[in-house]
Amino acid sequence: GLTGEAERLQEVASGARSTQVRGRMVDALRSAVDAALAVGEGREDEAAALFAAAMRFGWLRLDRALIQAAFAAVGGIEFPEAQQAAAEAYDAFTDIGAAAYLDVFAAVMPPRGGRTAAGA
Repeated sequence: GLTGEAERLQEVASGARSTQVRGRMVDALRSAVDAALAVGEGREDEAAALFAAAMRFGWLRLDRALIQAAFAAVGGIEFPEAQQAAAEAYDAFTDIGAAAYLDVFAAVMPPRGGRTAAGA
């Protein structure tokens, strides 16, 4: 969870909102940070919608997988959307050979050799 990180996350969110930089990546990062804040404030439905918005931006596969894994880690894998995001991140990390991220996000990744987004 984000225990102890709320203040830092507020700083990041404030900086993201005040920057003059524009573009898909910055918009997606703003959405992801706002989603994390929403989770911390107990606004789960809003958080899920904000993470979904962040994941819709035109990402490289690794970037998208990192946002999906972050959604699962922050939102909690008890949410079906977060479970799906974790499964898709697992598939991406596995397919592109980014095994280190499987370790970083081990708490929310499906078991190695277990199910994937494709149901294998």
